[in-house]
Amino acid sequence: MKTGLSFVLPVILIGIAWIIEIVDQLFFGGSLNFPVRPGGPLWGIFTAPFSHADFGHLISNTLYFIPLSYLALLNGLS
Repeated sequence: MKTGLSFVLPVILIGIAWIIEIVDQLFFGGSLNFPVRPGGPLWGIFTAPFSHADFGHLISNTLYFIPLSYLALLNGLS
């Protein structure tokens, strides 16, 4: 059970980022972003990690995020 949660949660988070990037590229031409700005809305703290510059940025983050988050969650759940 612990191993399943350690794998599923990172895949869901990366899936959200990929869906947002696909929508961004198809409908907004890559200009959609969710920045954290001084004095800006608080929701930016939660949405900024899902905002990427392009597919290259998202691919490079995915390659590191999946194994590292899996290890972090596996260690944290034990």
